Amino acid sequence: MKTKEPTVDEIKKYKTKELIDFLRQKEDDLELEEEDLEIVRRQRVNGRDFLKITEEKLEKWGMSGGPAARLADFSEECKERKLRSFFSHKIQKDLSGVCINDILRRIRNIGPVNDILHRIRNMGPVIDSNEAMRYKGSTDIFRVIAKFGYLPRQADLGGMSLPSNLVIRSSNEGVNPNDPAVSLRFDIINPLVRELMNKKVILVQAPPFAGKTAITQILEHSLVNAPEYSHYRVIRISLIWRGGINWDNFGEMWEQIVGVTWKEWVRQCDKIPSILIIDEAQLIYSDKEITDNDEKTADQFWMTIKGLLQEVSGINIIMFAAYGYRSSNHTGFSTPVKLPKEYCKSLIDINFSPSELRTYVHKFCNSYLKLDQQSILELYKYIQVATEGHAGLVSHILKYLEVVMNNQKALNWVEAFKCLNSKDFDSSIYTNVRAVPNVQSLKKNGDGKLKLCEDTYINGKVPFSINNMDPDASYLVKTGVLAVMDDKYLTFAAPLLRRSFFQQYYGIEDSVDIAPADLYHFIVKVFTAMCNENSGKILRETLGFGYDGRILEQTWQKEFYRIGTWVLGKNKFLSCEVGSVFGCAGRIDFYVNELDWAIELLRDGEDMQRHEDKFEPIAGKYKEIVKYAKSTAIIDIRSVNFTDNTRSEAKNVQKMRKDFIYVSCSKDFDAFKIESFGKETVFIRSQD
Repeated sequence: MKTKEPTVDEIKKYKTKELIDFLRQKEDDLELEEEDLEIVRRQRVNGRDFLKITEEKLEKWGMSGGPAARLADFSEECKERKLRSFFSHKIQKDLSGVCINDILRRIRNIGPVNDILHRIRNMGPVIDSNEAMRYKGSTDIFRVIAKFGYLPRQADLGGMSLPSNLVIRSSNEGVNPNDPAVSLRFDIINPLVRELMNKKVILVQAPPFAGKTAITQILEHSLVNAPEYSHYRVIRISLIWRGGINWDNFGEMWEQIVGVTWKEWVRQCDKIPSILIIDEAQLIYSDKEITDNDEKTADQFWMTIKGLLQEVSGINIIMFAAYGYRSSNHTGFSTPVKLPKEYCKSLIDINFSPSELRTYVHKFCNSYLKLDQQSILELYKYIQVATEGHAGLVSHILKYLEVVMNNQKALNWVEAFKCLNSKDFDSSIYTNVRAVPNVQSLKKNGDGKLKLCEDTYINGKVPFSINNMDPDASYLVKTGVLAVMDDKYLTFAAPLLRRSFFQQYYGIEDSVDIAPADLYHFIVKVFTAMCNENSGKILRETLGFGYDGRILEQTWQKEFYRIGTWVLGKNKFLSCEVGSVFGCAGRIDFYVNELDWAIELLRDGEDMQRHEDKFEPIAGKYKEIVKYAKSTAIIDIRSVNFTDNTRSEAKNVQKMRKDFIYVSCSKDFDAFKIESFGKETVFIRSQD
């Protein structure tokens, strides 16, 4: 038996516990976790508070973007119940005994009523915004259709009659186009609109947290405010609204949200050229064959799409969907109607361009951060290199800086640098960025995904074929960890995601309690731990050998990071690949933020002068890092060539250089010799 829904007045009287029990009953729709309900409990939200709640407030309290959006939307639905109940009763009474189809047929055949014809002939299908406002929340849509010959754009959410529930600020899951700091994405919006007008149908497929929802909002805002499109009916709809639209309930839900059936809405496009923007379009994907315009399902929608590929009409449809490849035709990525490749776009097509990003960072910093102009420039360079324009990561970095640095009176790039190279920042990425590879989760599903990530990390890219995509590659592309490059390679979707994988996969969570006293002491402790742990076996049995029989530098990097994270202690953070992530031309191997230590690795004395030149403070590749580093070290690791059976020791150091630390390994990695300019030689042997 269906439970009766509480009224608005009943919800207002809920205590916190009663509200939480009510929300638990909506688990299937809201998908709230216990941690989300704990936020409601901790903030002591009662029924009256709930009806006023906003997405922004929930996120401020620590709730993730998805649950916050769903809960805020549900709050609006609850507030509407009283109004909907009244109107439902009124409409039932007014239309008792009246056939709706008969009304629509009469409207279509309506005679030459002078005032209507006069308006159509002299003004066309355009209505101004003030006139649209008069129909805000109108329940008698038939009267509106009779007046204009179609249902015009309404004044609320998406151009319909849904409540706007707009927030003052933007979030990772969308934007408010009126936010003074928002980027209106001119570099992609204008070409996208021109292409849509030409092709009639466009599909944008990108993984979660890629900025798709924000683009739908900006696209709607731009079209509604552009004079050249003032005669178009612009509608934006997300298929997650009203509890979700899927293949089977498309017909019913479309009519409920928009106000007319899909068939009627399409027919009206003969009178008013229309642009339809659809978010979360993957919810109406299906492997079912498109057949005969089934008016109950999304079959009718895809029949329309099929028709748009073959004929000119007054409809233009742009769809935004999850998944990450520029194609609509591969299993797991498929739309029910096959779209030509040139009609499809992917993650790289909606990333920020460098000029867009620079403008956005500048506007955001001037609005919400107290950075000087030079620091803003440095921050822009960092974000460009770290994210390669990935909209979700860009947004996360800026919002993180705003929250963390909000209480400081004056900021500069040095403080921002340290903030973005901290353990807290990396933790925020793991918690809030859905595209970050979760190594623990990947381990549960076999080794294939981890192996693919590791191969991509080591080689920079791996071969890829859309015609022969294995399930592991498909999963990693769909979730946004990897992206397709040049239609034939997979690579990490952003350098920040690559770094995140490395730190999770090769780091050790359980650290010692006491950190080393200085950089030299830290390095000695790392190699001591290597010698007395399992590293010798790992290094001997690893597949990380080059063709010349020597251990690859990447193998040393992985093992140094694994041991280094443990040796540093619980309150210190070893960051990898600093440079590619901090707006620097070169990429130094490791940086310890709290202690300002910079570390570079090399093998067997190769290119020593080139490595030393990188640290030159004026023109060196690491000059940006040298500004902040209190101690630097170049570790020259010398090991035995495994193909040379005539030697059992690494080659000797001929002349020591300042800031170099020389580590010579025995053939079995059970002994190390550490030498450094001005320090006594240290010998380390395995205690096994």
